Amino acid sequence: MAKTQAAENWIRFGQWVAETRLSKVLTQEELADRVGLDRQQIYRIEKGGSTKRATVVKIAEALNQNPDHAISLAFGGAYKETKEPSQIDQSALAERAAEMIKGYLGLPIEKQNQILAIIKVLQSDRPELLNNAPIEITDADKLTQSDAEIDNASP
Repeated sequence: MAKTQAAENWIRFGQWVAETRLSKVLTQEELADRVGLDRQQIYRIEKGGSTKRATVVKIAEALNQNPDHAISLAFGGAYKETKEPSQIDQSALAERAAEMIKGYLGLPIEKQNQILAIIKVLQSDRPELLNNAPIEITDADKLTQSDAEIDNASP
């Protein structure tokens, strides 16, 4: 049995939500908090589940995207702009890295040392897991508060 157009639209919308969320370096739970849903609802939507028009708009706004585009994906119809998230949003990545560094620096030194030990094990045993790390992991033991500040002057 062929999928209906509506089902295909929801699948396309769900894929767009997942890709856009990941490009903004957000977890499903973080997006859910921004939208006022729970993580399971975001998971269901990303897998092609339908939702209300108002929720589609809230998701688009939480992702800083054009709500009309989100509506056209979810409910069908033409949308003029063809900009799709193909790369990680560098400003979102920088903000996320800064948040992570602040969190790390706020930990007691014992916890920082435990994290560094885990990173060193990952570097030697599973380096592929660190390929997309938001900071240069080799310098993690030299982080300072200035590393947690975002340089708004950079592109």
